Amino acid sequence: MLDIDQLTHRYGSRVVLNSVSAQLPANGISMLVGDNGAGKTTLLRIILGILRPTAGSVRWHGQPIRPSARDTFPVFDTPAFHPRLTGLQNARTLAPDCDISAVPLLSTEQLRTPVGELSHGQRMRLSLMLALGSSARLLLLDEPATGLDRSSWERLREALLERSRTSAIVVTGHIAELYAGMATTTVHLADGKLTTGAKPCEPV
Repeated sequence: MLDIDQLTHRYGSRVVLNSVSAQLPANGISMLVGDNGAGKTTLLRIILGILRPTAGSVRWHGQPIRPSARDTFPVFDTPAFHPRLTGLQNARTLAPDCDISAVPLLSTEQLRTPVGELSHGQRMRLSLMLALGSSARLLLLDEPATGLDRSSWERLREALLERSRTSAIVVTGHIAELYAGMATTTVHLADGKLTTGAKPCEPV
């Protein structure tokens, strides 16, 4: 279980997260819904352990999360790759244990193209391929539908549902309807506050 307990985070005098608490299941898809600036990405960075909260704690199966832990794989909206290396070379360098062929969201030609020549959406797809090809049990996906066409989204949707049987997947977004019928849990953030708690996500 992912246990988020009374998280508060401030940037100067601005409160971004205000006593946020939720318990998210060890298997399944948890949807974190909120407008831009609501605190979704900040919450993911705190969960990952790369940002220290002002107060509160996050535990995965009772233990703090280390950013370098192989049990966790994040995908953020600005993927960090070596621009001169191809997608395949980046995969071998950044995630050597990953099965990049598990969920084919890019063509072979695109994977052999230097990442700096790919579009933002294609770089996001590469990040998702690495995450879904990893052995991590906790996936943190920040706006994973960004830049995906309908065909890619359908492949991603199927892959997320399959992976959610054995892993915890936390996805952020501002369109809950996109994940209707997928998410087992939804958490709504508004101005840094948890407005509805964790509950089953109902299809719209």
